[in-house]
Amino acid sequence: MLDPATLVFTFFTAQCAGTVALIAVWFINRGVPGIGLWVMARVTLGLGLLLFLLRFDIPLVASALISTTLILFGHVLAIAGSRRFMDRAPIPWIWVAAFFAVYWPLLGYLASMAPDAPYRHIVVSAALTILSFVNVWSLWPRRSNLVQFSPRVMAGIYGVTGLFFLVRAGRYGAAALGLAPPPDPVGDIVLVMLEGTAASVLIASTYITMVTEHLQADLRQQAETDPLTGLLNRRAFDRQAKRAIQAAERHGDPTYLLFVDLDHFKSVNDRFGHAAGDRVIQGLAVTILATVRETDLSARLGGEEFAVLLTRTDAATAQAVADRIRRRIEGQTFQGDVDRPFNVSLSVGIAELDRGDTLDALMHRADGALYLAKKTGRNRVVADIAEPIRAVAAG
Repeated sequence: MLDPATLVFTFFTAQCAGTVALIAVWFINRGVPGIGLWVMARVTLGLGLLLFLLRFDIPLVASALISTTLILFGHVLAIAGSRRFMDRAPIPWIWVAAFFAVYWPLLGYLASMAPDAPYRHIVVSAALTILSFVNVWSLWPRRSNLVQFSPRVMAGIYGVTGLFFLVRAGRYGAAALGLAPPPDPVGDIVLVMLEGTAASVLIASTYITMVTEHLQADLRQQAETDPLTGLLNRRAFDRQAKRAIQAAERHGDPTYLLFVDLDHFKSVNDRFGHAAGDRVIQGLAVTILATVRETDLSARLGGEEFAVLLTRTDAATAQAVADRIRRRIEGQTFQGDVDRPFNVSLSVGIAELDRGDTLDALMHRADGALYLAKKTGRNRVVADIAEPIRAVAAG
């Protein structure tokens, strides 16, 4: 049989080694969200394990209550770090206070007034189960997250940990109800230490992988994103639009390209200043994102020129989206450098994807429709959609 004391020390050593590695990564990459909280979580867990190592030299209340409180609070800090990393709302600390308001009296009573080990194991295991599954939920990525793969791995690790302690709580619960013999104390501590050591090593290495994936995704986003608006830049739009067009060709999905261009934008910069011009560009980007779907591609091609690729839609919807963007911008008021309010307008050209079209051919037709919108008075939408070109003008 493996020696429990040796396993506890091994668990503590693995925790310390992983913490040192994570601290080194934190010093180099302090800008990564959540990493500081992860370091605090590892240190807190290590202190809890250190108290657990001293469980035969200190009173049971200190060993059971203080050490497990530190371990549980370490999990809370890990959740807070995960939520910050995944760009979720901060952890509601009132829930944390309520959690410990229930935990402390219950475990304190069991440790001092009624030192019944099975019930203490049930309480601690149930608490670890809850926190592990909350971390799974906090880590699971949404479509908008830059980092997708490593958080799923980390969620899997915490999911296994949660299942382990759920089974452990169930075993002690069955024993308390007389439905099964109580687990062997030595065998139980061996299993807990083996699971904890494996989880500690995997969690530390996965934290580092998450930081690496975040940095790579951030660099990729910087290379593909227009810094002023957050939309795709021309290079990224060309690459993604080509893939979208190939998929539309395979599935026969109707697809439309919108070219959006602000009217008389040079005069905005000349009259109201370049900072005001930047606010107009940013306002248009926000309007486009608020109008189109998440699955559509939106890009700033350069200057005041934007492109939107609408897939799986129809001609009427494409024209309605374009006119909605035009009307929303027309209705906005912007401020100049000397606090002079002003309004702007824009023109939109629409082209429909024909079978066999390349992106260049589609962009050429959208540019032609945009040119016609400018030539016929601006502040309008012109569509080249396999029918005679139609215009939707202001008013």
